[in-house]
Amino acid sequence: MKYCYVSFASEEGFLGGAYIQGSNAFEVIDRAWKLGINPGGEAKIWGSIEGSEIPVPSEDLERLLTREELGA
Repeated sequence: MKYCYVSFASEEGFLGGAYIQGSNAFEVIDRAWKLGINPGGEAKIWGSIEGSEIPVPSEDLERLLTREELGA
């Protein structure tokens, strides 16, 4: 399974971030919409993270995370 990190922002600032399953930008954004976690704005996507190498707890996958939850 491949996950990408996506950060959502608007003119007002950071809207949240998520680790979403997908192998390309289209799949990741489409999945975010289907999961109901795309808050709108613009998205920046960082490369894939593979299976067991995921450096985040499984409960943080595929949900919108706040700045505090991301440790930023």
